[in-house]
Amino acid sequence: MPERRPTPSSDPAPLPLVCDLDGTVTRVDTIAELSVRFVKKHPATGLFRFAAAATRGRAALKDMLYRSVGAEMPVERLPYARAVLEAPFFRDAPSVALVSGSAAPLVTRISDHLGVFTGQSDGSTAGENLIGQAKADRLVARYPDGFDYVGDSMADLPVWQAARRAYAANARPEVIRKAREAGIDLEVVSEHAGTIAPLRKGMRPHQWAKNLLLFAVPALNLPYAQWSWIPLLLLAFLSFGLIASATYLINDMLDIDDDRAHPTKRLRPFASGALGIKEGIVAIVVLGGAGMGIGIALGPAFASMAGGYALLSLLYSLYLKRMLIVDVLMLSTLFCWRILAGTVLLGLQTNAWFMAAMGAFFLSLAFGKRQIELQRKARTMVEAGADAPGDGTIAGRGYVLADAPVVMAFGIATGVIAPVFTLVYGLLATDSIIDHEFNAFAVAAILTFWSGRFWVLVNRGAVDDDPIIFAITDRISAVALALLSGVLILEQVV
Repeated sequence: MPERRPTPSSDPAPLPLVCDLDGTVTRVDTIAELSVRFVKKHPATGLFRFAAAATRGRAALKDMLYRSVGAEMPVERLPYARAVLEAPFFRDAPSVALVSGSAAPLVTRISDHLGVFTGQSDGSTAGENLIGQAKADRLVARYPDGFDYVGDSMADLPVWQAARRAYAANARPEVIRKAREAGIDLEVVSEHAGTIAPLRKGMRPHQWAKNLLLFAVPALNLPYAQWSWIPLLLLAFLSFGLIASATYLINDMLDIDDDRAHPTKRLRPFASGALGIKEGIVAIVVLGGAGMGIGIALGPAFASMAGGYALLSLLYSLYLKRMLIVDVLMLSTLFCWRILAGTVLLGLQTNAWFMAAMGAFFLSLAFGKRQIELQRKARTMVEAGADAPGDGTIAGRGYVLADAPVVMAFGIATGVIAPVFTLVYGLLATDSIIDHEFNAFAVAAILTFWSGRFWVLVNRGAVDDDPIIFAITDRISAVALALLSGVLILEQVV
């Protein structure tokens, strides 16, 4: 961060500057983030302990949260607001203090880390919640000759009123309006960027393409297809999409620390501070509730599949994605779960060999996802000049760089097994839709080509994204999918 430089005295004489922390110096709400960390650390009892502490007041709650998980917060990775730290009023103030409603020890840690605050840092204690009028009274007593203040929220109104100069950073329009209605001459440094765009990004609507797997088994039963299937499948697609978006938000909320240590994931809405924890929780409830509501409307059988998908996704986010090999098995299961959900919805039957082929194929993609992450970690360490890149670990995962050859071997092997299972399904299964041997070999050949090409490109480092995104955006993959679809359609209609 830039160092402040004093300026010659002016008229009126410059006064000490006091900065709020949450939403001002940093874009995030540290108390909300500590709350998420607490529940993540104590998944079985966290909510009950949180509620019990809240009954004793916000000051006691903040103190409990910091004592439990505050020391673990990596303050060096928080997204800090350059609009404030590089502003002329910040650089030119004779002294700057960080005074916040966050827990006092956390405020001190952040102040020491940034190294640009020369005034006395202060925060909430177990006996006092230092926000609103309490903060205003504290600052008036500490600075009898006056002070300037920069904040962001409704709670800052009494402090702005007590300050000589009032600055607003990352403030929402309603806060600015309320302050000016109260007669405060508010100088707006930066306005809040809004919630809709980062929420849409966090929902990852492009990942809804995975839910097209709901159509897989119906597409293999074209001779028996009914027009009534279409609205049911579209509603199922929407249900799984909404639930998936809710689980992505939960995953990102729980992974804030790991994402901030990642070269690209640090730009995700929660990690970057573009989307607040409170807004995220509301979105999770609304999206998940709507998705399950649609699932229930489609019948108890499909509702159980939708609920099972949500539960498995939550288990993956909380525990399983940090477990070696278990994580990729669960990713493959979640893909296959979508296929089964479409089958259950329409009361169709599927074949064990077909599901085995799909499971192996998606397991290969899951290994590919981990291999890409390992390659990215290796590049990052080399660029940073690390002496022993083989010792690197992947944040939030159970893998180290030395695992890369094994991960690639498993990925290639499962990618080869998938076409073999497809051949067994097409040539030997009694209920296969494939009657012609040529078509069975054609399907297996297309799968082999795509999987082989994918792994060659991964080995070259040419795939630097989620394998599903690669498959969606890659032109050759689109041609392969069209050929595969054409063969399967012709097999059923000719």
